[in-house]
Amino acid sequence: MKINYDLIIIGLNESAISAAEYALRFGARVAFIHNSNFGFLSKNIILDLNIDSLILIHNILAQEARKIDYKIENLKLIGLDTYTQESVFSFSQTNRKIQVSMGKYTLISPVAIMTDILNKNLIVDNNLNVNKVNIYKNFSDLKNILNSAIASIIIKGSNLEAIYLAQQLTSPNKSIILPIKNKQLLPTEDKDISWKLQLILEAKGIKICDANADKLETNQNISNENNFIINTEKNISYDDYQDLGNDLGLKWQGYNILANEKLQTHNSKIYACGEILGGYNLANLNEYEAKIAVDNSLFFPLKKVDYGNISYSLNTNPRIHRIGYTEKQALQLYHNNFYIIKLDVNLNYHHYSNFIKLIISNDNLILGFHGLGENLEELFIVIKNIKQNRYGINYLFRENFNNIYTYKIVNQIKEKFLEKEKKQNNIIMGIRETFLLCKRS
Repeated sequence: MKINYDLIIIGLNESAISAAEYALRFGARVAFIHNSNFGFLSKNIILDLNIDSLILIHNILAQEARKIDYKIENLKLIGLDTYTQESVFSFSQTNRKIQVSMGKYTLISPVAIMTDILNKNLIVDNNLNVNKVNIYKNFSDLKNILNSAIASIIIKGSNLEAIYLAQQLTSPNKSIILPIKNKQLLPTEDKDISWKLQLILEAKGIKICDANADKLETNQNISNENNFIINTEKNISYDDYQDLGNDLGLKWQGYNILANEKLQTHNSKIYACGEILGGYNLANLNEYEAKIAVDNSLFFPLKKVDYGNISYSLNTNPRIHRIGYTEKQALQLYHNNFYIIKLDVNLNYHHYSNFIKLIISNDNLILGFHGLGENLEELFIVIKNIKQNRYGINYLFRENFNNIYTYKIVNQIKEKFLEKEKKQNNIIMGIRETFLLCKRS
């Protein structure tokens, strides 16, 4: 049976939900395809802790699963058609249209949006001789098991989920090891923020090391018998990606699809958004990318992503707040036509300092803001508004704030700014004096 749609959405995650919801507003006929092995709709989590077994923990956060389930059911009521993979999908492209064959159905659409091809499961591998344990309904239950039975935990993945888990599982009597593949703990963040967070994690007892497998195996501090390994990376075969590339002309960088600033892949009929592009799985980023992908696929491909004006906060401990470019990005785009203000602001009720980094153009426009710490939300909101409206940094000094701590930070930023202005004025005055002396001689 052949069924025609305006848009096919592939994947089961928040990006796919956002894209479907937005497309349905225009009255589009939308097909939503996901893999039956995703496990997002599972209500229970099964752990099998037998020796040398590989355990797939579906939906550590069952609450997230219920939220996605609820959203899909609501979207079905307003016209969304959903298809679950019960056999192998077959992708093809004929007469400038995308075809997805699955069992007795062939779905046809002029365009498609990919948000993922397989789910990201939390994979746990261990050497413990423990009987099967069923139905862990949330992360707290898993944490209790790990805290009571495990001496050492290695969390693989080099991603934000791995950092979350490391911080949640840390305790005085447990060794937490976090191997990273990149030079920075968070490679997409500003290097100073990433380094500051790493220092905080290490101060809490989390060991951060190179992800080289040989180094981990030979580490004498890890007990082979009481070692628990959690892998937060995708449980997928690279062949699945290669097959899609061959069938639809897609190109990949690792497990991330390559797309341009309009979110078009190498196949102009297929767009991408969300997790499959790489980066963070955050609600505002997912919604932003989904809307651009839908507008460009259903109508005309005119909209472009502008990550320089997208703000987000990462739920690390302490939290990271960011809008705009990193120092490295600013150097690539603006060369040396910018300056940097850095602050370490001490709080009496914390064991660490809040860290602020502002990247400002020579005409005093904010190019980037990076904050690590607590009580930065008010400052972050104001700076986001200043940047998105292209106001100068002077606008910040005229704002009124509710939090006295925000005033403290802003006053320190102002002092740094005025100090920089004074130095610049002194240089200009010196040049003028030198010019006049030369002119008289």
